[in-house]
Amino acid sequence: MANQTPRAAAVRNAIPDIRPLSLGYIGVRADNIEDWSSYGTGLIGMQVVDRTRGQIALRMDDRKQRMFVDPAGGEGISCYGWEMADAAALDRLA
Repeated sequence: MANQTPRAAAVRNAIPDIRPLSLGYIGVRADNIEDWSSYGTGLIGMQVVDRTRGQIALRMDDRKQRMFVDPAGGEGISCYGWEMADAAALDRLA
């Protein structure tokens, strides 16, 4: 910031950065998980890596899973998982 005073710059630099680095995973509730399996594998190029208790897990890279779909609890987003720089950043966010 060009017009920032030294004190303002010091305060700004003292505030820890708690922004997530990226979206790690997403959990979805859905009545028909086979539709999500077809969508994940056929349209967005994911791989089904686990099917248990009616739940499916999908991935698109070397991570264990990037999306899981569970028929329990209706329909919609159940959770998001964010990737943080380190444990200290996660502690600051919590």
